[in-house]
Amino acid sequence: PADGDEIRIVKTSDDRTYYSETTKASLDWSNREVLIVGANSAGVVDGTRPVIYGTDLASDNCIWEITTATTDQTTVANLEFNGGDAAGCLYCISFSASNSHNMSWINCRFHSASSHGFDCSLANYNKFINCQFDNNGGDGLYHNVNHYGLVYKCLFNDNVSDGACFLNNTRIIQSVFYNNGALGCSIGAQGSVICGCVFADNTSDGLYVSTGVGTIAITDSISSGNGAYGWNIYSSAEVHFFNCHSGGNTS
Repeated sequence: PADGDEIRIVKTSDDRTYYSETTKASLDWSNREVLIVGANSAGVVDGTRPVIYGTDLASDNCIWEITTATTDQTTVANLEFNGGDAAGCLYCISFSASNSHNMSWINCRFHSASSHGFDCSLANYNKFINCQFDNNGGDGLYHNVNHYGLVYKCLFNDNVSDGACFLNNTRIIQSVFYNNGALGCSIGAQGSVICGCVFADNTSDGLYVSTGVGTIAITDSISSGNGAYGWNIYSSAEVHFFNCHSGGNTS
């Protein structure tokens, strides 16, 4: 696509037939402002989410792969990525290059991958707004590198492992981490802010502040009903709590 292009993916009568990937699609452009957006059957953008399937992937590992280090300013909106619990679909989305800046994912759902729903083990800078990460075989969102990103009004639920895994410098606002098979959320200690979040009914800790020396601020948040600690803080981390509550946790 050219800079400024809008690509509309239109809802069909049977997305499973028309939008089932047999090989992964690569997002490989550089430094272009591109919008990829779902639309209803009439082609109108109204919040309708067409479904892109990974059920028929043989061994390509993901539905979409970001393969260029500078896929900057790209926005993906109103799409559902369904891995179909297929062995060939480890991830709905995966990054094989680092340093893409200001990528935005809006009103998207990432689910039923055999490993992580959204896999980013390289330094990239994503914004997630009104997204859901659920029912994946690993973590809902694996972003275990410095993030410098935003998570706003997202839901992480019913994943086999953690709801989400971050490292440092992440802002998480008004999001819910619920009923995951391990941690609700793991996050690095340096430079992150959590505001207005709920960590509930996860098998292990609601929130684990992991290794690292640094400061994290947590405000107006609740951690309850978790199978271990509500807040589990690594010994060298400096955490500032403001108007938070923890109750009904096992530890």
